[in-house]
Amino acid sequence: MSELIDFLVSKVPKYETKLPSTNKKLRFRPFLVREEKILLLAQEMNTSSEKLNAIAELIENCFDGIKGVKTLPLFDIEYLFLKLRAKSVGESVDSILVCPETNEKIDIHINLDEIEVRKTKGHTSTLRLRDDLVVELNYPNIKILEELDKEHLNFTDDKKTYEVVAECIKKIETPNTSYTKDSLSKEERIEFLNNLTRNQFDVILNFFMTSPKIETKIEYQTSDGVDRTLLLSGLLDFFV
Repeated sequence: MSELIDFLVSKVPKYETKLPSTNKKLRFRPFLVREEKILLLAQEMNTSSEKLNAIAELIENCFDGIKGVKTLPLFDIEYLFLKLRAKSVGESVDSILVCPETNEKIDIHINLDEIEVRKTKGHTSTLRLRDDLVVELNYPNIKILEELDKEHLNFTDDKKTYEVVAECIKKIETPNTSYTKDSLSKEERIEFLNNLTRNQFDVILNFFMTSPKIETKIEYQTSDGVDRTLLLSGLLDFFV
């Protein structure tokens, strides 16, 4: 029986894409029926963190040579999943959108192959807050969300914002010393953030606000004859 399974899997086609954060080439296969069940179960789960964990499992199963998916930037995971879904089920998605203005249901069509990661010009993870102070940041990932026991990123609540930013600090450099995340406790990292000026902290927040993301514009017309546009951004929008 194992020979038969190996034969079946060996005949599954392979595709190629790039990891957005590094441009590294990756090969992958479509997900199989057994793995599609993971996705169907994820759609029934209550929290976005459970959905993301299921998606991470799919990616690890289907992509060659990719491990530690939970430590990849969220936009990498979002992009890889959409590519995987496109080659496994189909590039086209027909769905129903509820217009936020009129509450009417609108039939929409999305081509997943046309969706790419949008990158902001000039965006960088190395931030010079002063001539003598540089902070290097990591992108948020599933592991960070799990450690903070959060379902999604939230930059509207100051306390939660500090926690997310503190977990994303990779390195802090001054003329005399270089501090890594592991050399500082969470409390020390938060204390560092508390002692920045408002302008310096805004520079850090801008890193998150301008981080790469998958998004696409949906153009449609409501029954009142008005042309409208809705921006889908992030995996959970597409997941729904």
